Amino acid sequence: MTEFFREYRPYLVFAAIVAVGFAGLYLASGHYYPIALVDQTPISARRFWENYRSALVYYENAMKTYDPQGTTPAVRPDEIEAGVLTQLIEDSLVHKAVSREVGGELDSLVANKVGKYGSDAQLQRAVETLYGLSFRDFESAILVPQAEKDILAGRLFLINEQLEIWLKNAKQSARVIIFSSRFRWDGERVVAGT
Repeated sequence: MTEFFREYRPYLVFAAIVAVGFAGLYLASGHYYPIALVDQTPISARRFWENYRSALVYYENAMKTYDPQGTTPAVRPDEIEAGVLTQLIEDSLVHKAVSREVGGELDSLVANKVGKYGSDAQLQRAVETLYGLSFRDFESAILVPQAEKDILAGRLFLINEQLEIWLKNAKQSARVIIFSSRFRWDGERVVAGT
C-alpha cells in the first residue's frame, strides 16, 4: 500500500488540489461561505442574500402601498443590509439559547407553532407577493426564527426575565465577527462604515 502511494503521489496530490479547487468554486458560486460568525456559529452569505432580497422586495412593496408619491426619503441599501445582518445575528443568538433551554424538544415545539400556517393558500400567495419568497423559504427565514423567539420569551417569562433585556445582554456579550470591511458590529447592531 505504501508503495502505491509513493508511486502515484504526484497524481494524488494533483487530484486533491483539483478537488479542493472544485469544492471552493462550488462554495463560492453558491454563496455557502460565511459572511459573519456569531460566537463561532457561521452565517452564510447565501442566507444573508436571500433575506436581503426578501427585505428589499418587502420594503419596495411597502413604499408603493404607504407612500405612492415617494415623499419619504429612501432607505439606503447598505442600511437594509445592516438591518438584515443584525436580524440574522439576533436569530443566531436566540437559536443557540432556545436550543440550550429546550434541547431535543425544539423541533417539535417550532413545528407546532409554524405548522398551522402551511395549509393556508391565501397566506402563501400573500407571502409570495409581499416578500418575493416561496412559502418554504418564508417559513425558514421568518416563521421559524419568530417561533424560536416566542419559545425563548416564554421560557424567560417563567424566570421573570424579559426577552428584550436578555437579547440586549446577549448581543453585548456575543463575539461577532463580520467578514466585510463595509460593516462593523457595535455591540447592539451592525452599522455601515468603519
